[in-house]
Amino acid sequence: MSAIFSSAAEYAAMGFPLIRVAGVRPDGTCSCHLGAACATPGKHPVHRAWQANSTTSEDIIASWFDDENEPNIGLVFGSVSGLIDTEWDGPEAKATAEKYGLLKIPTPTYESSRGGHKLWKYDPRLPVKAVEKIGGLEVRIGGGERGAMKSCNKKGGLRARLE
Repeated sequence: MSAIFSSAAEYAAMGFPLIRVAGVRPDGTCSCHLGAACATPGKHPVHRAWQANSTTSEDIIASWFDDENEPNIGLVFGSVSGLIDTEWDGPEAKATAEKYGLLKIPTPTYESSRGGHKLWKYDPRLPVKAVEKIGGLEVRIGGGERGAMKSCNKKGGLRARLE
């Protein structure tokens, strides 16, 4: 059983809707039709209408892992999951998170390849936007037509811990 499948099963069991995201082949190329030419390997949804294709169904999620190209998964943010995400990719964004005291609040936290993340409870009073940027800090709200999601990395990178 892969780390990504384990993560997917855990998130689905917690009621967090997931989407299928293109995987990364052993040679580091994307499993999508662009292959080595893909600018975001393993980070984009497989379906264009991904917002409407999120699921918590263990049967559907298990079917994603039936072929030779293991997918990544994406955690959907907004009212559908009840979660939002904050991400700081650089010093300016981290300073903004520190300025507002976000790094001191105990909430699930995880690291990605470019920076840190914290998960928060969605609040319907938030702006109806996919992403809001404040001082370099990215807040994935998930509202509006575009929605927002975060993909796992090939090691199951959305494993959040409570800090």
